[in-house]
Amino acid sequence: MRIQLLLCLSLLGCVDRADNGDARDDRFITDGKSDVNGVEEGSPTALAVISVVNHSTEAQLHDDVGLSANAAANIAEHGAVQTLAELDDIPYVRAIAFHKLIAYAKATGLIDDSHVGTGTLLDCNTSLGPDQQVTVIGDGTKLTLRELTTSGSEVSRTLSTSEWTSHTLHLRDDFGSTTTLTKESGDWIARSTGGGFNETGVADCWVDKSN
Repeated sequence: MRIQLLLCLSLLGCVDRADNGDARDDRFITDGKSDVNGVEEGSPTALAVISVVNHSTEAQLHDDVGLSANAAANIAEHGAVQTLAELDDIPYVRAIAFHKLIAYAKATGLIDDSHVGTGTLLDCNTSLGPDQQVTVIGDGTKLTLRELTTSGSEVSRTLSTSEWTSHTLHLRDDFGSTTTLTKESGDWIARSTGGGFNETGVADCWVDKSN
């Protein structure tokens, strides 16, 4: 009887979490955006993820994408998905699965990180650190990070695609301080450390074309 009870408790635990995957009822979408890299509905990344979901068999989702058995089975049973919100409603398809779907879309060329966009991709005022304004500009093949300092001068450097897509921008050092601008749950957060100070503030961005 004791062995049977322990077995039942073990099985109940398995109901709540998929094998090597997400909990059944967690969510990866917050306030209309996913909390994984801030991917928005209708963006190229979102469309690529939906394409993977809709054009993969259950076996491919499990074996190639690396989703848990529960997640792969539930997607296959659900059928065609139109939006991230719909995907988010499928049991066991949560942050871990979403990460794997994005990685697979990139690995198979559905997301092209080499095209960086054109024009102003990011324009923010920062509330702390050595800069008043941070701007990212793309010409389709390369990126430029432009920083307007508190003294009114302008500093520019080439920004790598990997740094841009990681959503963590390393701003210039000033008087021993280190400042980063990181996108978290849809907001760009400025953090400045060093020189005896540790400060954090939300940047005021009027242009944001990051995925």
